Amino acid sequence: MGTFNAKSGVVRMRTMNDLSTLVHEGGHALHMASTAEMKAFATQNGRELEIVARDLYGGDTDKLTKSDRIAEGFAELFRVYTLSRPFADKKYPVLTAKFDALLEKHAPEM
Repeated sequence: MGTFNAKSGVVRMRTMNDLSTLVHEGGHALHMASTAEMKAFATQNGRELEIVARDLYGGDTDKLTKSDRIAEGFAELFRVYTLSRPFADKKYPVLTAKFDALLEKHAPEM
């Protein structure tokens, strides 16, 4: 478990060596500080990201607002894209391909 504070840019984690949580919170940081293209990706794929949140987020997504479900879905997609790419490709092939294209076009150094 962890949290990302957008004002301070600080990630807090319950367990220091929990890479999965760190990458998830990094996904929040990327989403919040993203370019117009990254924000457009999240907006255009909102429904799909809500599905990712429902599938992978550890909490009850029914209690979240739509924008929070999208944010959690983005963070979870980023987590599996980064740490378990074969799973991401198999479970979310369209989102993974769109994210690849976005990174290749706007951040090829990544």
